[in-house]
Amino acid sequence: MFKYINLSKFKLNSVRFSHVKSTLKTSGFKGLQEKYGWKLFAGVIAYYLIRDITFYLIIPYLIIDRT
Repeated sequence: MFKYINLSKFKLNSVRFSHVKSTLKTSGFKGLQEKYGWKLFAGVIAYYLIRDITFYLIIPYLIIDRT
């Protein structure tokens, strides 16, 4: 009925984020900003925008809609 969802690709310890973590450890936030620039900023904004819309708009709407 439900398919198995592999969440291992979303963990921060995965291979995708290892180069980001190593850059942060070696050069700090300034080095991370110089290497990734606006993409880092856009990713953080997109993450929080999606999270907040889900928590504060979609979930309450679904709860109110059922009653």
